[in-house]
Amino acid sequence: MSRLEGGLYLLDGLAYDPEPLGAGARQQSKFKQEQASPPFLGGLFLYVNSEETFIICYTVHILSMRGDFLYPEQYIEFLAHFNGDRDYFECHEILEEYWKKSSDRSKDSIWVGFILLAVSRYHHRRRNYNGAKRTLEKAIKIFTLHDHEPILMGLNVDIFFPMLSNLLMQAETEERYQSITLPISDPTLYEACIKECQHKGFNWGEDSNLKNESIIHRHKLRDRTIVIEERMEALKNKKGNE
Repeated sequence: MSRLEGGLYLLDGLAYDPEPLGAGARQQSKFKQEQASPPFLGGLFLYVNSEETFIICYTVHILSMRGDFLYPEQYIEFLAHFNGDRDYFECHEILEEYWKKSSDRSKDSIWVGFILLAVSRYHHRRRNYNGAKRTLEKAIKIFTLHDHEPILMGLNVDIFFPMLSNLLMQAETEERYQSITLPISDPTLYEACIKECQHKGFNWGEDSNLKNESIIHRHKLRDRTIVIEERMEALKNKKGNE
């Protein structure tokens, strides 16, 4: 836990306003965009007593980078693809790039949880049930480790966690793939995702088109040139440091 400028605190990679409102207070509020340094993912207002121990007081709307809000744009794109055209490979690409550039590049970051969830859905749809199971187990472990963060990411955890358990059971019993919709509880985030879908030209909540091989087998159609170049550069740097 570390203190930021303007009396804000950083906890688990999220920025918080420690305004003391008293335990049990329940309100909703919005941060002003100019306060976001570093940028907010959103958060919980926390109570700070004289010993600077933190007590959660009340939840607030997480902010989006669009309009007056501050959700990461890549997260909105991720949700639009996940719940829209079901392009899970693109979901992976979008969030992996964002994660690599974020301040939290740990392998148990919440972003890695969402990346693994998308990968699991990709495997399941292709009937790679073992791959779906392994990646989903890793995702669930991360989400459980950060069980408060899905709330901060605008999701309904009362639906989200049972949904993950059900998906794991389906992978274990090798049940046929079925599209799911991640449960968004924040109206602002929901509206941003709908607009993103409209901008990209697909429908929110539509079932996956199982005949669209360009999405189903996306990894086979990927241009590997950039990937190979990145690996060669990483190997070159590794040898240079030895």
